[in-house]
Amino acid sequence: MNEFKKLVLVALVALSPMVSQAQDFPEIDKAVANKEMATVIIYRTPQLLGAASNWAIFENGERICKLSNKKYMIYQRKPGDSDFRAKVGGVQTWPKKVTGLEIPLEAGQVYYLKTNVKSSFTRARVELTEVTDRAAKKEMQELSLDRCSQ
Repeated sequence: MNEFKKLVLVALVALSPMVSQAQDFPEIDKAVANKEMATVIIYRTPQLLGAASNWAIFENGERICKLSNKKYMIYQRKPGDSDFRAKVGGVQTWPKKVTGLEIPLEAGQVYYLKTNVKSSFTRARVELTEVTDRAAKKEMQELSLDRCSQ
């Protein structure tokens, strides 16, 4: 029995950092409660390259957010086909490239989209990538909610 207690104690000590690092996202939990809408979480992880640039997020041609560095946004809409686009803002002498992601959205589902800046010699662009719930929440630990200045 003594060996069992030691094993349990070791397991609890090993798991405690994971529990303490788990951040609750009450804003996301509140949004997900609406089962009639699809919820899309778009986040911008901290990156040195492009940190000062504005990143505009569009859905079906309409700008829905100017996403700040180290922030995430919550976007809800009715189910259906969507076309999310991201564009680097600011002054740029070369043509701007817009990249996107098309996703069929379903009611009651949550989708996580990660933004990532890609640059070449002549331009920078923001790519959107769909990620899993677990990966997104891990990367979002240090991020805060963006109120999305339009």
